[in-house]
Amino acid sequence: MPSGKTGWRLVVLVAAGMLAVSLTACGPGGQDTATTPSVPGTFVATDEVADVMEVDVPEGWVEFPPDPPLEYFASPDGLHGSMSAAIVVTRYGPSAIGVGTNESYSLESLLIDTLQSRIAEHDVTDVEVLPARFIDGNPARGYRYIATDVEVGEPVRYEYWEVGRHDGLWSITLKSAPGETELPPELDGVLDTITWREP
Repeated sequence: MPSGKTGWRLVVLVAAGMLAVSLTACGPGGQDTATTPSVPGTFVATDEVADVMEVDVPEGWVEFPPDPPLEYFASPDGLHGSMSAAIVVTRYGPSAIGVGTNESYSLESLLIDTLQSRIAEHDVTDVEVLPARFIDGNPARGYRYIATDVEVGEPVRYEYWEVGRHDGLWSITLKSAPGETELPPELDGVLDTITWREP
């Protein structure tokens, strides 16, 4: 497990990387910043009632009913736990997000807080900040990393996204099965299929 000093060093590097990504990164699908609209770093959240999130689940994957704050879970083998690849989505309403200014929240600050806690709790390597993007028109910030699963002692690849919306902060995690250091190929492009609708 990384020491506190190592964890803080990674968080500082990630924060610097986020600033660089915001200014220079390519958009989704390899579009350059000249043709991709700038992705805002803040969002306004006022609605405590959640919209319904939908995903084009990969063929053969099994979806589970929502159990707030867990809004979505799907896995390839129908297992609900840490032993398989998964799509995991949680939502935190405005009252649960934390400190903001006039109901406006910083995606960068929220993402750094989350990454800091994950570094402190797990043996984490290969941390990479991903280009800012939109998910169904909503601003998103993400990163990926490999963590050693404490239950089975094997590496797991994670890709983590924070999505800012009017109904709060949505946290989307894509993960591999234990022992796999890349996400399943069927998850390629799955973020592009995510949509929200009114309940």
